[in-house]
Amino acid sequence: MAVREETGDRSASADLRRGREEARQIGGDIGDIAADLQQLANAELRLAQAEARENVGRLVSGLVWGVIAAVHALLAVAFVFVTIMLVLGIWLAPWAAALITTGIIAVFTAVVAGLAYQAFKRFSVTPRRTMDSLKEDLRWLKSQATSNGK
Repeated sequence: MAVREETGDRSASADLRRGREEARQIGGDIGDIAADLQQLANAELRLAQAEARENVGRLVSGLVWGVIAAVHALLAVAFVFVTIMLVLGIWLAPWAAALITTGIIAVFTAVVAGLAYQAFKRFSVTPRRTMDSLKEDLRWLKSQATSNGK
């Protein structure tokens, strides 16, 4: 009977050691997961910052083209008035030149306004790539949680 109790004590002691070892390993795994999540969060933050800088660049581009369009629109308006003045003052040749000049400026303004529109159309306040990446990370995290729970 004494041999049996001694064997039982050794078995319980071995089980206790294994349990402590598993607990340490789980603690280490949790630490690794926390470190991985920290790295993932930092990477997502850097991606969001890069995407925000890119969107600011698009905004600036759209603003530049918009200002160019506005300046040329003002010039077109000025030439319209010059044309009207020339038509009223002299009935033939000078107004034709002014009218052609006004048309050229108007066409140029339309082209620049189209460029501004295209630049603004590409602009987005929402960081789409970051959102997609976060969704993918969340799916991965859920899959890891379900696979570790099995």
